[in-house]
Amino acid sequence: MSRPLWQRGLVVLIAGGLTLACPARWLPGVPRVPSFADCPGMLRSTELIDGAFFLRQDVRLRSEDLDVGVRLVVQKKGARLVLVGFTTLGFKAFTVVQKGTTVTVDAPLGPAWAIPPLNLLRDLHRTRFLEVPGGPFGNGDVQTTREGLTITEHWHESVLVTRSFQYANADADAQVTFGDTDVTIVHDECGYEATIVTTEERPL
Repeated sequence: MSRPLWQRGLVVLIAGGLTLACPARWLPGVPRVPSFADCPGMLRSTELIDGAFFLRQDVRLRSEDLDVGVRLVVQKKGARLVLVGFTTLGFKAFTVVQKGTTVTVDAPLGPAWAIPPLNLLRDLHRTRFLEVPGGPFGNGDVQTTREGLTITEHWHESVLVTRSFQYANADADAQVTFGDTDVTIVHDECGYEATIVTTEERPL
């Protein structure tokens, strides 16, 4: 049974960050915020990620029922990788810290935030750190396997076009398409897609 129009509108407002003063409290009769599925994926140890850098990214996640934006600030120094997520209204939604393979999450908005923070960390790895070694390549497909995960890339004239992830005996975990100004990740099994636009990138 579909929700009344006023309830659907309220859900969108909450997911976008307009009712953040009391994230753990809910008014009687108000539906809880739906959320995106937790989408598993491999993380590369930060000790194996070269360089130090700073990123700003605008991310939009869409599913059949949800359309939510988040602004990310990312910093990598040494073995420490930090993601801080903000709602489109500027409220801090979460902080994720990865050191080596250990990850800690601080999510002050709790259930008022529709996006599992680890999804965004995993997508960062999919787009930047989980690659086929040895690139750039010329034309065609190249492939590597890490801990049961097969990574396949398609290149055209030394430009990376797509990268897909597949575990043994499972459907594709995700497919990444690299555009001129954005990156799109389709999570078929998890039921949503993400579009990432990097607005600032610089070495540290």
